[in-house]
Amino acid sequence: MKFIKDYYITIILSGIVLFLSLYNISSTSLQRFYFFENEDKLIHFLMYFGVSIAFLFEHYIKSSKTDTGFFLFNLYPILLGGFIEIMQSVLTNYRSGDWHDFLADVFGVIFANIMFFLIKNNKLVLRYINFRRS
Repeated sequence: MKFIKDYYITIILSGIVLFLSLYNISSTSLQRFYFFENEDKLIHFLMYFGVSIAFLFEHYIKSSKTDTGFFLFNLYPILLGGFIEIMQSVLTNYRSGDWHDFLADVFGVIFANIMFFLIKNNKLVLRYINFRRS
């Protein structure tokens, strides 16, 4: 139960990513708008950036450590992306797994790490972290 309390944002974002990745959008009345070619890669990048940055900050709030074990937290969003791509190709006939989507997921995780280490000592971020710790 403590895990859910400590990582609730990551859990919610992971559920949203899972739902959006497996939902059959063509069964709805929503129309598909293409703003540019391969925009789904940007969407993948942003979804996994969000899951990863949330997980990193929630771990940092919980433990305030950025040791080498901290990088093991990158495995979760990468494995989630790979698992979802496999599920799309195996469980659905309206979605397909794509290596390029998975690569966009991995780049989102990498960029989240870069951003995390650049902003983790920002005054506003530190205020928020101290607020969450109390």
